[in-house]
Amino acid sequence: MRILVTGANGQLGTDLVAEIKSKHPEDVVLGIDRADCDIVDADAVKAIVSRLKPDAIMHLAAYTAVDKAEQEPETCYQINVTGTVNLLEAAKAVGAKFLYISTDYCFDGEKPGIYEVADIKNPLSIYGQTKSEAEDHVAMYDRHFIVRLSWAFGIHGKNFPLTMLKLAQTHKVINVVNDQTGSPTFTEDASVVLDEMIHSEKYGTYHLTNEGFVNWYHYTQEIFRLAGITDVTVNPISAKDYGAAAKRPQNSGLDKSCLDQAGFKRLPSWQDALYRYLTELKAVEPSLVPHLEMKKQKNYIVTGANGFIGHAMTKKLLGEGGKVYAFVTDEEAMKDLACDRLVVLKGFFADYDRLFASIHEPIDCLFHFAWKGVWGEAFKNYRDQMEDAAFAGDTMRNAIKIGVRKFILASSINTLETKKYFYEQDIKPRYTNIYGTAKLAAEMICKTVAYQEHIEFNCGLIAMAYGEGNFSKMVPNVFMTSLIKGVTPKLIEGKDLYDIIYIGDIVNAFYAMSEKGANMKTYYVGHQELKTFKEWFSEIRDILKPGADIAFGAYPTDNHIDYEHIDIKELSRDTGYAASSDFAAGIKSTADWLSKNIERF
Repeated sequence: MRILVTGANGQLGTDLVAEIKSKHPEDVVLGIDRADCDIVDADAVKAIVSRLKPDAIMHLAAYTAVDKAEQEPETCYQINVTGTVNLLEAAKAVGAKFLYISTDYCFDGEKPGIYEVADIKNPLSIYGQTKSEAEDHVAMYDRHFIVRLSWAFGIHGKNFPLTMLKLAQTHKVINVVNDQTGSPTFTEDASVVLDEMIHSEKYGTYHLTNEGFVNWYHYTQEIFRLAGITDVTVNPISAKDYGAAAKRPQNSGLDKSCLDQAGFKRLPSWQDALYRYLTELKAVEPSLVPHLEMKKQKNYIVTGANGFIGHAMTKKLLGEGGKVYAFVTDEEAMKDLACDRLVVLKGFFADYDRLFASIHEPIDCLFHFAWKGVWGEAFKNYRDQMEDAAFAGDTMRNAIKIGVRKFILASSINTLETKKYFYEQDIKPRYTNIYGTAKLAAEMICKTVAYQEHIEFNCGLIAMAYGEGNFSKMVPNVFMTSLIKGVTPKLIEGKDLYDIIYIGDIVNAFYAMSEKGANMKTYYVGHQELKTFKEWFSEIRDILKPGADIAFGAYPTDNHIDYEHIDIKELSRDTGYAASSDFAAGIKSTADWLSKNIERF
């Protein structure tokens, strides 16, 4: 493939050319800059494109001096619009694909939530207007890619982190805007996806940024923290007080679901990207990065950390080297995990304002497992259940207040059963549907607030769980303790499909979400192997007490989950997660634990 790249010597162009050459050594990459061809000159553009005959043109060159453009509108227009049209016409003449790099400045930033690709554009600046108009021309060509980036930074050019680090060498006080939000984008990460795009036929408009949102003020704080700069004071000020010549969008949050739909992987978090950038920068300009941490420790909050899943999740995060703030109602339950990276904070929902106020460092992810009742008679208490949903929203608000990067809500496949009753007239809901309704409410409350307030969000729908540490009266526990005691278990007939998942796989799934889960997605969390209820529990019987009687059909079958409408593999595709526990080993281990705690059952 022959690929012509304009702006090839720029910040993004340098990384992109290197990426293409690395991944596709058979390609011929033709990088040009202004010295090779003035894109404003239509004849010059036509001549070079007709001579080089590229299969694709990746147009990165642009007038990007946003404030200066307000004084030079004609120059900005000629480069950004006329130059783009000239290249586009030349691409049409040779039938080349055309990829155009655009910007978040196409939007006015007044939308409460994140911008989708099809949202109405309303640029506020000359720069934004010219990029938007150029987009309109490109969109009329059937072989086009329009890719909007925001807040780009890379090792080969001028950018915000570099500017702040250089300012830190000469200033002890720096004023930074704190009322404009967006997503920093590492050019090395963006180049990976741009390379994949140009080698595909998945034409259209895309948003491409690193995951997560931040304002310039908090961005600067993180730059200095990672770089080890402690002697500079950063003051938050408004954009109005800063007084830049060009008006910027207040909200530059871009929705990246377009990447998911096309099968392109999302970029890592901006924090992870910034760390890698500073690592590279320290190698070439060590004076700018006086003390870069060798490895950034991740910080987490786990609510309900003394519960069945919360305790296992805390153990998993500590095992990964993270620091955990564990919100608990029982401090004794955490003694087995005691270490210098575990901070146990006692209190329940009414105490969360106080617990959150005690945390004074960045939190990478919050796992919300806390819930008043997840089995038995608690299902009937609709006041408690709905209060749980409201407290989930309060927890989200507190997470936003202290700058948590990602919020993950634990939910249940009971929500899937509950949903079907919204559309059926002949219904027979169980008391568990009160629980399912509350979990659905919690999911929508948290998802809505996350979308509006620019915090990453995932929800995990957990299938039937089993494992050590579960003191509940859930079906697997009741069944296994009956076998242990020599009592015939009484169950439903069990002809419907079910999934059952071991605790180790559950926490691995939630950890995978924290690392690579696509923003705003709700994932199914199961073993990903479907069998009938009767098959699963017959297999458990055969592992523990072969030949023991089971009274299948003693209770009516009164719940149905239609797995035809559930994508049980989506988490695996997005994150690489796979259930890895051996079923027989997990059942034996759980039964052994139950035997030791049989008095509790």
